[in-house]
Amino acid sequence: MKTTFNGVLTLLLCAVTIANADYKVTFQDYDGTKQVKTFATGEPVVPPEFSHAGLNLNGWTIPLDELQGSEKVYPIYEIISDVAKLDFTITGIDVGATVDDVSITPSNRCFSVPKQELLQLQPENSKYEIVKDGLASGKAGFVHFTVSISDEGACVNNAQANVWRYYSSEIWSNYSDKVTKEKIYTVNGIPANFDVDANLSFEAFFAPVSFADYDGTILKQELVIVGMPATAPEIPNHKGLVFQKWNLDFSKVTSGGMDVKALYKYPVAPEYAYTITNVLKDGNTVADIEIGTPNECFVVMNMSLFQHKAGDTSLGSPKVEKIIAGQGRVSLLADIAIDETDTCANNDLVNIWKYYRDVIPKESFDYSVNGVVRPTSVSPISNTIATQISYDFNEIVFYDYDKKILKQDFVGEGGAATLPKEPAHKGLTFEGWRTNNNADLSKVKEDIQAKAYYSVENLSISFTITGVEAGNTKNDIGLETPNDCFSISNMELEQYEDNARENKEKVDTLVSGKGGRLIMDVAVSDTGACSDNAIVNIWLYNALAQGVSAYEINGVSAGADSSKVAYYFKAKDIEPKSSSSSAEESSSSIKATSSSSAKDAKSSSSKDGKDAIVAVQQVPQFSLVAMGRDIQVAGARMGSAYAVFDMQGHVMVKGRVGAANFDVPVSRAGSYLVRIGNQVQKVNIK
Repeated sequence: MKTTFNGVLTLLLCAVTIANADYKVTFQDYDGTKQVKTFATGEPVVPPEFSHAGLNLNGWTIPLDELQGSEKVYPIYEIISDVAKLDFTITGIDVGATVDDVSITPSNRCFSVPKQELLQLQPENSKYEIVKDGLASGKAGFVHFTVSISDEGACVNNAQANVWRYYSSEIWSNYSDKVTKEKIYTVNGIPANFDVDANLSFEAFFAPVSFADYDGTILKQELVIVGMPATAPEIPNHKGLVFQKWNLDFSKVTSGGMDVKALYKYPVAPEYAYTITNVLKDGNTVADIEIGTPNECFVVMNMSLFQHKAGDTSLGSPKVEKIIAGQGRVSLLADIAIDETDTCANNDLVNIWKYYRDVIPKESFDYSVNGVVRPTSVSPISNTIATQISYDFNEIVFYDYDKKILKQDFVGEGGAATLPKEPAHKGLTFEGWRTNNNADLSKVKEDIQAKAYYSVENLSISFTITGVEAGNTKNDIGLETPNDCFSISNMELEQYEDNARENKEKVDTLVSGKGGRLIMDVAVSDTGACSDNAIVNIWLYNALAQGVSAYEINGVSAGADSSKVAYYFKAKDIEPKSSSSSAEESSSSIKATSSSSAKDAKSSSSKDGKDAIVAVQQVPQFSLVAMGRDIQVAGARMGSAYAVFDMQGHVMVKGRVGAANFDVPVSRAGSYLVRIGNQVQKVNIK
């Protein structure tokens, strides 16, 4: 190919032209202002100067040193820190308000709100719908409004206006990833939780707030802009209760709404005291019971009686129409209703009860009946019955020593029994009452059987027996009783070889060379002239109350139950001689011997022994000696039963002989009878 000089020159000129070609850059500000500048390739790009109050230029949407051809670039600004945020004051949001009642006022005159509308959530379709007839309570919603910015006068370069124009421009819309997002306004002073859009369209949400009293009574309902505080209503005055606080913090209402409830406390513990003034008696029904309630607002609706079997402490016992004496404890169950109307509507005890019933039903209060305190639940029993109270009436029976009932009635728990007139008997001195389980008659907590006990006068109860001689029959035996109130019958004679009592045989005639026993039935009259005879009273008291009667036969101390007297004699006593000399001989048979510790004897304190007989006319096979406050026994038969009596016939100690020699301690000085097997000796402790 042939190339001329002119052709080469033309190519070089074209290359130079291409290398030095110009390009255009369009600089467009957020308000639409444009400047187009032409730059040669390789020439530094110098942008125009854009200046706006409230904004600082912070870069371009495309770095200028990266431009390689014609481009449109936008400036990126940052908000000057001392530019105040725009605040919208919204008022008039409330139950029943329409859009015309709502006012939205910007804090800057360059701004205005040309359009607004109210919307609320409809629960039936879960959609927000425009409200025309007024806002309903209990429904969330929002205010939708648009904002316009003035371009006149001082607003032309107003800092807040510039910020808003910038954030609503297409720079914000198209290049928001390059723009620092900031909340640039507040609603009623609260930082907004939503952004500015290009259309300057906003939504300010509100939520329902309900204030209720402790019983659910609605005190106030309102609609509050989310994030704003709700306004509490006036606190109701409830006697007996002091307002403590609201159960929720409503200083910033949440989007879900709030149900706020009043909480109270009582400064003084309530006293729910019931009283029962009458004492129950045999045959009483619920109609005979009167219950005093804490005040007139607490009303007794129904009462039921339950009578328990002995020892039963449950309410599962049978319900009874009337009380039957002798059947034991009676429980009263009463249904209580609470009047909440009229004067009782603001009664202190009613208010406290209602508060705990409605707010914290698991709590309980103490109530008392005649001072006896019990807890009760505040949870209602039914729609009409608020609570139940219970109270026990314990049966108290006072007996004389012969089990004759002196008095019988029912005493409320915790109450004091009314004592009967002290019984009086010749020969006996009333000392007081002995109760089961050592129950306290001044503060009754259970059924009580109280038995009179006495001290006994030191009167001699003596029998004299004559005719215990060989050849005599029981018809020849003479017996002198303590007085005419005593009578003897069914006399029997038994004899045995010495030291072989277990082989006793009944005999008609006494023979010499054998020991024997005379047994008689004793009858005691307590009627007529004997109805209050001292000797009779002592005999019966010792026999019935103590289990043994103390007496003497031919001067020898003895003891037996109330129905039999037995008299033992030795073979040598069958010889013809006066019974008085025999008695004198048998009563002088105490010998001094060494003794072992009481640990060798199996003993126990008792009062229930009723062995018939202790009269002895033979020389005992054991000996006694008094050493201080110990009775030393020597020569006792191993395995024999033994007992120690005082002179009133009380069994002080009883047991079974574990060693031939042993000690028995006694608590005080005096005369005692010691019985081992069927032998008895008297000993004096000084």
